[in-house]
Amino acid sequence: FYRVQTGEQIAFRYCVNKIIDAGAFGQVCMCHDIKNNVDVALKISKNKKAEVENAAVEAKLLKKILGNDPDRHGIVKMLECFPFRHHFVIVFEFLDKNLYKYIKQPGFKSFDRLLLKSVARQCLNALEHLR
Repeated sequence: FYRVQTGEQIAFRYCVNKIIDAGAFGQVCMCHDIKNNVDVALKISKNKKAEVENAAVEAKLLKKILGNDPDRHGIVKMLECFPFRHHFVIVFEFLDKNLYKYIKQPGFKSFDRLLLKSVARQCLNALEHLR
């Protein structure tokens, strides 16, 4: 893992606010984009050749899937990607909880009908776009 420090600047542009999650791929940090004055999520790969290559392939696929279409079809928006200190960084729009974390939160019972309908519509929209 890249040893991220709160308050650190990455690529002279992204100020780290907090580490959101870490997993087999690397880690995700909430950062403030100093240039555009917005919060973003940075996915930082592990410093292993295979992980860096996988992250680069992920970025390439996201560019191809999204293309120049401003309507993202329910797919997270990748803002940019770049190598950084032998890691690969993908910058995403900052979204709130992901679906997995929402379900895993303490006291979770179930989705209400409107939320379930919205999530299903977004998934189907993304699948239609991928088809």
